[in-house]
Amino acid sequence: MKNISTKVRLSDSLISMIGVVVGQLLFFISLWFIGRYLGADVLGELNYQLSLATFLGTIFVFRYELACICNSSLESFKSLCNIYFLAIVVVSILSAIALIFDNSIILIVLFAFSFIVIQGFINYLNSLRKYVYIGFFRCIINLFFTIAVVILFLLDASSNLFLIYSILYSCVAIFLLILVFYEKYQEKTVLDFSFFLQENRRYPLFIFPSTCCSAIYLYALSIFIPVWYGLADAGYFTVAYKMGFFPIALLSQSISGVFRRDMLSALDVSSSDIRDVYKTYMKYMLILAILYGIFSYLFSEWIIEFMFGQSWSLASTIYKYMIPLFFLQLLYSPASQLFLVFKKQKIDFLMNFLFGSALGILFLINYIIHFSLINLIILFTAVSSIVLILNLCITYRMVFNYDRIYN
Repeated sequence: MKNISTKVRLSDSLISMIGVVVGQLLFFISLWFIGRYLGADVLGELNYQLSLATFLGTIFVFRYELACICNSSLESFKSLCNIYFLAIVVVSILSAIALIFDNSIILIVLFAFSFIVIQGFINYLNSLRKYVYIGFFRCIINLFFTIAVVILFLLDASSNLFLIYSILYSCVAIFLLILVFYEKYQEKTVLDFSFFLQENRRYPLFIFPSTCCSAIYLYALSIFIPVWYGLADAGYFTVAYKMGFFPIALLSQSISGVFRRDMLSALDVSSSDIRDVYKTYMKYMLILAILYGIFSYLFSEWIIEFMFGQSWSLASTIYKYMIPLFFLQLLYSPASQLFLVFKKQKIDFLMNFLFGSALGILFLINYIIHFSLINLIILFTAVSSIVLILNLCITYRMVFNYDRIYN
């Protein structure tokens, strides 16, 4: 490659990955304490609440937060300010609705608001290439939550774990809001909110509905299993799902952002650079996915039973049936960024619509027939794997037919 340093890319990825690894490890330690000493039902309830709140947070500003990811630091900061303004409007409306009709969901709304405030700031830091700070923000909340869980365990006290997690998120979000708006005041940054909404309308038009469809894949099991099979089975699923998606979350939150930035830089050079960047990343991702799949199949049962006890054998069974899905998702996480890079949100939406529709039909059939939990997991893995393979083929074609398709 001429203008893109592989060494710099790998260094950025490593720094970002370390932050995600530490943050995810801290969170998993807290899950281990909860599952081991408070019970599978408590863990299942927490995951159910977090899944609802995280889904709402992901779509809270209709995916406008993606506008923060650009090469200009000034434009990224302006986008961040506009996103925060939009988030304040949305949280005000949803909070009023919640207080009028069902105040029990107010905590989920506030968590979602805090989530998008933090995520928007992380996207801004990614544009500035401040990967150390990104790692810090990914770790700090999970660190304090882990400490809180350990203290509750030592004191033999019970508490609303989701409330604690929400308070921690809110504290960080309030700090970031004050910091950003103070900076805006100091720099006298001029904003045009209506222009921002119009300029970035592709995000709510295509990526927002696409995200809603893909949410069926990401969150549906965590939400439906507690309802259909009970909180205890939801706890077993949580352990399998969190362990399986640990490297995926690690890579999607670290390498994916760097991959997207490098692909955007490659667009300004040549089509050969685009292919080189793609091959470099995907080669290492394939190696990691193969090693991960082999390791998971051989040692997952022993790890889960060692950490949680033999009574958690259902979790290891669920995990093994989902290994093909984890393998493919590990490859697709960075590759999915190509829809943003090439501005092919329509294709992304159509594929996610197909994904969501297929899984929606599966869940509808399950609602009628009521499969066993294991059979539902097997069918979910099969349907998801087929769609992920199709998506990988499309991203491959986008890269290697770039000259013919886009020029």
